[in-house]
Amino acid sequence: MLEDVMDVFIERIRKKVLSEDKMKEVPLAYLTTLDIPQSIKHFFDQEVELWIREEEEKFTSSDRFNYDLPEVRVLIDQIFDILKQTAQFSLPKFNQLLERAVKLQMNFVIEPHRTLTQFLFKDNRIISTIEVYDTLKYFFQFDYYKEAISDYFNTKYLKRISQEQFVTLINKIDEKVFSENRVEMTLKVIKTIMNFLSEARGTEVTSLPTDVLIAALKDRNLNDLVERVEQAQKQIQLTEMTFEDIENILFGRFEESPEAPAEKISFDEIESIEEQELTIPVDDIDVGEETPLEEQIKDAVEELERFDEKLSELEEDELELEEEEEEPEPKEEELKLEAEEEAPVEEESVMDEPPAEPELKEHPIPEVETEHETSSTFETQQEATVESESAVEQEYEPQVEEEPVEPSETDKSSKVAEDLADHLAKQIAGAGPLEDLNNMIKGRTRKKIIKKLFRKDEAAFNEFINKLNNMSSWKEASHFIDDTFYELNINPYSKEAITFSDIVYMRFFPKDKYIGERLEGDKFD
Repeated sequence: MLEDVMDVFIERIRKKVLSEDKMKEVPLAYLTTLDIPQSIKHFFDQEVELWIREEEEKFTSSDRFNYDLPEVRVLIDQIFDILKQTAQFSLPKFNQLLERAVKLQMNFVIEPHRTLTQFLFKDNRIISTIEVYDTLKYFFQFDYYKEAISDYFNTKYLKRISQEQFVTLINKIDEKVFSENRVEMTLKVIKTIMNFLSEARGTEVTSLPTDVLIAALKDRNLNDLVERVEQAQKQIQLTEMTFEDIENILFGRFEESPEAPAEKISFDEIESIEEQELTIPVDDIDVGEETPLEEQIKDAVEELERFDEKLSELEEDELELEEEEEEPEPKEEELKLEAEEEAPVEEESVMDEPPAEPELKEHPIPEVETEHETSSTFETQQEATVESESAVEQEYEPQVEEEPVEPSETDKSSKVAEDLADHLAKQIAGAGPLEDLNNMIKGRTRKKIIKKLFRKDEAAFNEFINKLNNMSSWKEASHFIDDTFYELNINPYSKEAITFSDIVYMRFFPKDKYIGERLEGDKFD
């Protein structure tokens, strides 16, 4: 169900955003004016903020000038404020970010503890509280998390927090939320989830798949309620439960529990947790104000490992550059050899005429530069006699190249709002077989993915790649990646996980240049 809802949600937003047939870029300023969920707008806004930070780092990295002067800082801020208003996303970039934004929001609504922890910490064990503040801006549901976390940081004057401390903090926040009226508060959360799915699908949702319900309860550590749902599922064998079913199960009506109220709580009567103003006291919460020594050591070791990896990458890059610089020399020698080999042919025809020597050097050079021409001077002299054949080739070759290209530009503008991903997938499938991922993921990129994502289990990685190679659509591959990452407890927001997803995406959409440019910029092998 969730996969279908997500696809419908993405498509509905696409139709609103890509309302004009000829749109090839999506300006951020235009995106913020549309009637789409605020969380999606903010995701794109934060993406541009990341661009600005990257540009600012480049801009202020020089040690020749003092960019920290107040009057300079004011001007720099003004420049980037203006630039932000001009930010725009290419269609491929927009489509991929939209998919990520929807996945992030859906994961957060169902499993906020897991999603917040993964999205906040990514590849780090310790982060600054300022990073937490900035990242929390991505999320609009369950505001009580943001307020309680901010209050705790301000109360304890925390500047840094470890992943373990954050997990403890968010667990204790929900302990307080569900300590009173446990079942009723849980039903309010469930209504919030259903409301989100209703907005995503465009029709009212008043039921949940049982596995989604269990995942939502487990994430919030409502283990006693999880047990009730699992026991009831064994009795009634439902794969999807209505709000009424959930209310009966959580209140223990099947077990005739004394805590069950006489009157049932209906879906229409109960308010969602978003409609309730929650004030959570955090003074008595203690997660350890100072980062433990063990965590500091682990963090330092990881920093050293990352530093060593960067050094090794730089060394490899230098070696690659040296090899590239050496490559042109043999090519020039080969050209000279070819010219020398072809020179006698001309000398026989012109004998001792002085102009023959410069003409010898002129003929072979265009033949070498043009890959489709042969090296025979006889064939180049007979071009006039085979004009009809070359004309046929010229007419035929563009047809082979343009058949997938011409419709793609037309269809991108006319059908992208309906289903851009499927359309492009059909085009690419018709153009030829999909690239083997083993050829796309190699070198140190492959080593990093095996090490970081698959815990050095190369056999598991190979099996995963083989399954992906057998898939014919990005939609199928994307869901398979999400499920595998979830089962293996792989953080989907880590650098290696995003890199892997981008490479697989490029397999199905090789014409999306921004992905290729990004990979090339990261110097992937």
